[in-house]
Amino acid sequence: MEDLGLGYPLLSRLNPRLVFCSNHRLRQTGPWKNRPAYDLALQAGVRLDEHHGRGRAAAPVRVGVAVIDLFTAHYAVQAILSALLEREDSGQGRKIDISMLDCAVASLSYMGQNVLATGVSPQRMGSRHPSIVPTRPFPTQSGFHRDRRRQPADLGTVLPRAGAARAAKDPRFSDNSKRVVNRDALEQILEPLFRRRETIDWLALLQAHDVPATPVNDVATGLALPPLSSGRW
Repeated sequence: MEDLGLGYPLLSRLNPRLVFCSNHRLRQTGPWKNRPAYDLALQAGVRLDEHHGRGRAAAPVRVGVAVIDLFTAHYAVQAILSALLEREDSGQGRKIDISMLDCAVASLSYMGQNVLATGVSPQRMGSRHPSIVPTRPFPTQSGFHRDRRRQPADLGTVLPRAGAARAAKDPRFSDNSKRVVNRDALEQILEPLFRRRETIDWLALLQAHDVPATPVNDVATGLALPPLSSGRW
């Protein structure tokens, strides 16, 4: 826009109330100003793809959709709305610079925070969560569902009803920090347990005790949610 003579310095003189948003791939200034970039390259650049796939030896796997493009758009909308709200009081517009690189770094969320706190980069864990256990898909008699138990009380309530009373009382699983340490042992108990019933039966039991659990749907099924009468999630 600056090259066309329609940059913010000129337009803001014509209209001081103007809110002008620029979206840059990397940054508007500095050594990376003119570098080409797009979503996939930035996923690799900030190692968003480091969290996906299985094991250190496996190749990184990109997020399936262009999440950095989407994050950048959302940040831009929030900034524009904030500037419009500010203008109601000040009467003045402003220029907003949105960098895809900055938005990519921000999207690292707690993964980035963990690195800043520990100095250790996350390992690829597939669908596992680094600090919440259990959080991964489990096969049932009729497919997969994803399970996440939020509190120790959830295990103590649900597992006895599912035929695993001993596991519910096991001190290794009494709180989330212990479950993280003993992740493999717990998953070895849950794997055969979930195979005993159909997905719909597990959903009924888990949701009855306010335990977040969902079937692993395909995209077509996901687009059709919520169901009207099937009783399935």
